[in-house]
Amino acid sequence: MRYFLAYWKSLAVLIAIFVLSFMNPPSIPSVRELFSFDKIGHLIMYSGFTFVLLNDTAAFKFVKRKKPWYLYLGIGFPVFIGALTEVLQTILFAPRAAEWGDFLSDTAGVAVGWLAFAIWQRWRRIVYN
Repeated sequence: MRYFLAYWKSLAVLIAIFVLSFMNPPSIPSVRELFSFDKIGHLIMYSGFTFVLLNDTAAFKFVKRKKPWYLYLGIGFPVFIGALTEVLQTILFAPRAAEWGDFLSDTAGVAVGWLAFAIWQRWRRIVYN
């Protein structure tokens, strides 16, 4: 239960990602023509999720001593969730379909979130030390 409370921000972002990933897309033709808008949305969602997840994880002392946890949680878990949502869209949510472009945008978002977190951590060390 303690971990759920510690990761409440990450869980909230993850729920928002699931809702947005599995809801029916709007049927407005002009929205479908904006190919890049969808990919930018994936990039923003997963960069935010990665940043919040890493921030929540950094609060635990055992993680600070074991750097691979950052790799597992900060890269592996969001990439896994990105792949899982694409597969579940095809299997469970019929109007939706898995796309490699979406998965690549999710993965790029993970990289952007990781980079933003690294810059933010470095800035915090400079300011607060």
